[in-house]
Amino acid sequence: MLRRHWGIAVLLGVFLITGAIYGVVTPVFEAPDELWHYAYAVHLADNGRLPVQSLEEDQPWRQEGSQPPLYYALGALLLRPLDLGGAENIATYNPHVELGVPSALANVNMVLHGDGEGYPYQGHILGVHLLRILSILLGAGTVWVTYRLTLEVFPDGEWLAVGAAAINAFTPQFLFIGSSVNNDNAITFLASLALWLLVRLAKGDRRVKSLIWLGLILGLAGLAKLSGLGLWALVGITFLWLAWKERSLRVVVWQAGIVFAVAVLISGWWYVRNWMLYGDPTGVNVMLQIVGRRAHAPDIWGLLSEIHGLGVSYWAIFGWFNILADKWIYVVFEILFGAAVLGWGIALARCLSQRRISIDIQFALPITWSGIVLFSLARWTRMTPATQGRLLFPAIGAISMMLAWGIIHWVPSRWHRLMVGLVALFLWGVALAQPFSVVAPAYDRPNLLGLHQIPSGARDVKADYGDRIRLVACEFERSAVHPGDVLKVTLYWQALTGMDENYSVFIHLVGPDGQPMGQADSYPCGGMYPTRQWRPGEIVKDVHWVPVEADVEAPLAADVEVGLYVLSEYSNLSITDALGRSVGRVVAGRIKVAPSTMPAYDILHRMHYELGGQIALIGYEITDPNVETGECLRVDLYWQSLAPASADYTVFVHLLDSDDRQWSQGDKRPQRGYSTLLWEVGEIVLDRCEIPVPSDLSPGKYRISVGMYRADNMQRLPVSHDGQPVSMNRIWLDEPVCILGGE
Repeated sequence: MLRRHWGIAVLLGVFLITGAIYGVVTPVFEAPDELWHYAYAVHLADNGRLPVQSLEEDQPWRQEGSQPPLYYALGALLLRPLDLGGAENIATYNPHVELGVPSALANVNMVLHGDGEGYPYQGHILGVHLLRILSILLGAGTVWVTYRLTLEVFPDGEWLAVGAAAINAFTPQFLFIGSSVNNDNAITFLASLALWLLVRLAKGDRRVKSLIWLGLILGLAGLAKLSGLGLWALVGITFLWLAWKERSLRVVVWQAGIVFAVAVLISGWWYVRNWMLYGDPTGVNVMLQIVGRRAHAPDIWGLLSEIHGLGVSYWAIFGWFNILADKWIYVVFEILFGAAVLGWGIALARCLSQRRISIDIQFALPITWSGIVLFSLARWTRMTPATQGRLLFPAIGAISMMLAWGIIHWVPSRWHRLMVGLVALFLWGVALAQPFSVVAPAYDRPNLLGLHQIPSGARDVKADYGDRIRLVACEFERSAVHPGDVLKVTLYWQALTGMDENYSVFIHLVGPDGQPMGQADSYPCGGMYPTRQWRPGEIVKDVHWVPVEADVEAPLAADVEVGLYVLSEYSNLSITDALGRSVGRVVAGRIKVAPSTMPAYDILHRMHYELGGQIALIGYEITDPNVETGECLRVDLYWQSLAPASADYTVFVHLLDSDDRQWSQGDKRPQRGYSTLLWEVGEIVLDRCEIPVPSDLSPGKYRISVGMYRADNMQRLPVSHDGQPVSMNRIWLDEPVCILGGE
């Protein structure tokens, strides 16, 4: 017996080890809904009573309190010997978490983590790991049942069965969910077991003992998760088929009666309880009120548009649906799926060539069950956003069997063992790599630094926040971004004292007119090292990603403003600079926002004057050379960078009469504060200028002169034209301006 089944024995051993690795590497409560599943089990262990859902209060188990109780009852048995102190305040939430955002670069952690989570486990940490062991064992049971199911459908397909079990066991998402606290693990095992027993029944095993076992598993599935009710439909379909096949309704009804009677005895009380409490036997209505309904139910095309996300989350997505595996992983599983589909095509072609096509009931049942699960998921997804591949896991045994069956049709039967071995080994390697290459790095805590370890290229800041934290320096990944980009900002903090508050960091990109252009809010280090854990004197490297708004009118310079605040009060910490003076804000640096594509300008009046060999005025345009007193004269100047600017220059635009007397001016930094230090060589900058025309100015002809100077010493950039210096370092615009008298 052992000799025949050594393949599955080895596979189960490898699965248990790999599942344990997933369970240890994944931080507690960083799997979907794990915190709330665990709170349900803790409440049951401490109180011996099921939770009653309430819409008036925020309960620690959230919507999971509407779930059938089987998994939580098993978990409560494990938790009862522990002194856990209730389901409240199990963990501290990360208020900045990027929940369900696969592209999240930080704040992937649902809760805050500390040093107390390491081995030896204690308290709630120990409780979570005990329930994770329960889940891993249920997952191993599912893998074993997949093997047995495949053998039942294909009695001579021993290596096909091992291959199906391997696909099941080493699907990374199955390992991830299968090593977390989640009632999906109970329904997945029970649904797989029920399907196996149902195939045996359809093949003729209708002994009373077998019927009772099927009824027992059916009832337990109804107590594990509402999706287990789909099995009841599958059982009904099977008995209707048997009645048609045997032309004996009486016998089949008697047998079905045994199955359903046992199932109702096991689970019926739960649905009666829900009816009495909520007026709904399933409790779905109150669950939807807690978790939230979709504003608009998607039609068939809307559901089809979510298939890609369904596939990704079936194979591998970690955290709270916000940590993706490497892209090549999905390519591998798409190839695997495609190979299986083509293998089915090969098998169908062979059947057609031999003029034999028949589908036995034992083969049809797994396909039917997969269809029922998919239909149930589509229905649930229309009610609430739930396009999650793990919700297909009750059919993972059937799906894995069909995938394996399609894949082995690529090779002759004598090569099946080799094919299964290679596929299993490869999938295991992929699955084993994920905790170390993807999951663990996502939750890394920062390495603490000394002052001497701050990069020499970082910009000194020296600003103190509330006498608690000092911003020592900052650095930007790049000096220029485009609208729609993400700017990586690294801050270097120093803890001045111990803190009893978790402060939030904000980084604002602020335009020249004070307009917001981007913002990021987070606890330091993407939520992985909040300030309450900081120790006095340590230097913390804190990385943030700041999205730049897509509709920014570029080019321009944006200030990078950094602050700290108390989230619960929305109050900023006071700031003092390096000299101890109180300041309103800290500008950690300035970043260039460049246009995504360089615009092509149609310059009306072209010219070429060079300013200090660094910048050239290559043209201008006066919007309306006839302007009334009291209004503004608008001039567009076209500058071009010839070399990196040595200073941040200011543009002057002067309005002068024929006697060279100045009557008005419009001095400013170019293009709404777009510093010349940020200009790239060859870049053309359109600088829109305005000159107020005094209301008492005499009508007549006037001229405009322009140039640049340093604001700190008022020294103008030298101007040359055709290599010759220009007097007074100013450029006269050729077109005169006519000032008209106002009414």
